[in-house]
Amino acid sequence: MNEYMSDYVDHLKSLIPAKHDPETDPVLCVDKWDLLDEVRQMLTASFKAAISQKQTRLTKMETNDIARPIEDRMGILYKKINKAESKVNDVIALAICYSNMSIVRSRHETKKKLLLRKSYLKKSLELLNRKELDRRAILIVLRASLQLECVYHKLNEPEKCYSLLHKALALCHKYTKYGEKFPAPIIILCVSLDGEPFEFYPNSMSSFVTLYEKLVKPVGEIFKIDLITCSLHSLAKVVHKFLMRQSIMVMANPEGRKVLIWVRAVNELSICFSHYCAPRVHLNKVRNCLAAAQYVLELYEKVTKETSNN
Repeated sequence: MNEYMSDYVDHLKSLIPAKHDPETDPVLCVDKWDLLDEVRQMLTASFKAAISQKQTRLTKMETNDIARPIEDRMGILYKKINKAESKVNDVIALAICYSNMSIVRSRHETKKKLLLRKSYLKKSLELLNRKELDRRAILIVLRASLQLECVYHKLNEPEKCYSLLHKALALCHKYTKYGEKFPAPIIILCVSLDGEPFEFYPNSMSSFVTLYEKLVKPVGEIFKIDLITCSLHSLAKVVHKFLMRQSIMVMANPEGRKVLIWVRAVNELSICFSHYCAPRVHLNKVRNCLAAAQYVLELYEKVTKETSNN
């Protein structure tokens, strides 16, 4: 499963332009966004604070001196902006602020600070609810999800991160339209995570694929260990939809290494369905998975035989 999804990530990398093109990869300056002045100020302040933390590793006192004034004002803005009539730009910008401030608080972590980070990241994701596939929001959602996963593990609550990561993985699949050319996310003063291209304005498509790759890595292990049923079922549904959509491309060209990897992935998923899901509810999905794998395997064998005869 992990091998097939890793191949898909490599495919996405091939879609990234070699050179930055402002026409296809637009970066909007904060000055050009229609924002409330106070939101603009908070966005700029949180960005500078997070960059300072990443570049200079601030002391505990320095972190508190920089963070507290921003956090106090963000709390006031949250009450003001978390309303239906608020402008989308203001909502997204505030979500970025919370993601940035989580990075500021990522050093000198006590349990109290971890709970503070968890609160910030959950607010960031709540603000972006139903806006996740917006080009302005997708990177923030992935960054907040990965940061929150890290926080849950440090709080010894790993079971809480599974559904979160599965949702983020599903968003990646929707955003890339299962393999077609995907739009470059728009970056605006949202500090990148470790492992992403580190530039003031990095290539946003590269950042997206890097974050996607971080989400894919745990998939193979999750399928091998005994998790609570709802967690594995959540992931299985995401991967099932992904593999079934991918089957269209595989069946169109049933030859080569990719087909065998896909068949293995489908069989692995089918076993997971049969082991962990209620048979009466999901038996049809198990059959569909196995039937698709069997069909493609037969096509592969047929093409291979014809090729060898020629």
